[in-house]
Amino acid sequence: MPIATPHRPEGLADFLEARERLLAIAHHIAAGYADADDIVQEAWLRWQHTDRSVVVNPRAFLSRTTSRLSISAIRTARRRASVSAVTWLDTVPAPDADPARIAEQADDLRSAIRLLTRLLAPREQVAYILREAFGWPYRQIGDALGLNEVHARQLACRARVRLSTGARATAPVAATPAPQPALLGSFLEAVRTGDPAALIALTEQDPTEDDPSDVYFGRAH
Repeated sequence: MPIATPHRPEGLADFLEARERLLAIAHHIAAGYADADDIVQEAWLRWQHTDRSVVVNPRAFLSRTTSRLSISAIRTARRRASVSAVTWLDTVPAPDADPARIAEQADDLRSAIRLLTRLLAPREQVAYILREAFGWPYRQIGDALGLNEVHARQLACRARVRLSTGARATAPVAATPAPQPALLGSFLEAVRTGDPAALIALTEQDPTEDDPSDVYFGRAH
């Protein structure tokens, strides 16, 4: 009986051949501003959604894409630094704040949660929040979600891409995400107690499977 081989997405060979160069480009351009692995992960996602039949030189295309993403990462980081960056935790109303300010922050937080539940699957929501709001390293996120570090990085990166482009997940997210009140309540509970257990529990209702193209990207390659 022949041994089944795992599906390898189209374009993978070209990407893996260029990957070390892409990491070098991202590190050279965006060092100190963004993680090179995150940038190259996003380049892989862009490559997966590119019409490769019109790409004459994949290596040059990937290098150019990575360079542009690196420059974009620098601009984003500088913009955040110069505009008193509003973080997720900044949107949590302080109990003793001005009532008008409390209402404004609560609206901002509800809008953010609404966007997450509309565009992301539960595991992406939680990975994104743990990374962006609480600053957890990918290894810690992976441990919490029962994943390895590479997989946790993929979830958070994919979430950022979908949020930045407004793209809905491939899976039917509308039927699977944590309801907005549940995600909002779990987030506020994690902020109040420092324990994200309620957030992590929301991932148990995520039956969606990952894009098979994601599993090939990582430090192991």
